[in-house]
Amino acid sequence: MTRLMNPGPPPKAPDARRRRNVPQGQATGVTTGALQPYKARAVNQKWSTPIKGLYKAIVNSKVPKDATDVEFAWILCDTLHTALTTRSLTSGQISATLVNNCIANLARLGVCSADRARMGVTLKAETPPDEEKAAIMSHYRRILQPTNDAS
Repeated sequence: MTRLMNPGPPPKAPDARRRRNVPQGQATGVTTGALQPYKARAVNQKWSTPIKGLYKAIVNSKVPKDATDVEFAWILCDTLHTALTTRSLTSGQISATLVNNCIANLARLGVCSADRARMGVTLKAETPPDEEKAAIMSHYRRILQPTNDAS
């Protein structure tokens, strides 16, 4: 007995095999959306210079954020200041656990480039194409133009 047909359906075309059920939330990149404008709190003058700089960096960063993110950052910076300046009454040392928790929660805001890379967030550049890209595009346009050579 010989077999005349292949068992099963024919294989799918490669473009039909692509996964199409990826949730929309997994798209990469951050686009500037319709976030409401917010007014950031002023820096607490009791904070040390590095903590003031950290809060200003969070407020001025290009990462899209809402008013709740900035308020959360203010509270975390205030807690970090307290953790770094207040010593325990029993041991006389600062709370390393509280400092680590503050830093870990600040990292979730994605201000540092390493934190954004770890989260898979990429910021889109808002600068216009530079001269080098314009030169490349003009070269492509020149190649694509039909020539008048009749050979």
